[in-house]
Amino acid sequence: LVAQGCPQLQRLDVSSTHVTDTSILAVAQGCQNLRRLDAYKTQVTDASISAVAQCCPQLRKLDVRFSKVTDAFRESVAAELEARPPHPDASSAPP
Repeated sequence: LVAQGCPQLQRLDVSSTHVTDTSILAVAQGCQNLRRLDAYKTQVTDASISAVAQCCPQLRKLDVRFSKVTDAFRESVAAELEARPPHPDASSAPP
């Protein structure tokens, strides 16, 4: 429901929840203005995080520690996000 009803969502924290890849895929498709995703201690995998990284060009911060995301993939996505230019409205970006 969040993905459908909040297309302007900029930050989402689903840490320590039972969120699924299906839910994160919906967020990737419906919340393309997302700048930060916290999915710490969840069951999300490389597949859904890849979709978020691809579909959310504003994404700059991602926390998937202690999830099912592989270390190599986490490092790859972190490097990709680091290489993105700062958001033009960085002064109002969520911390």
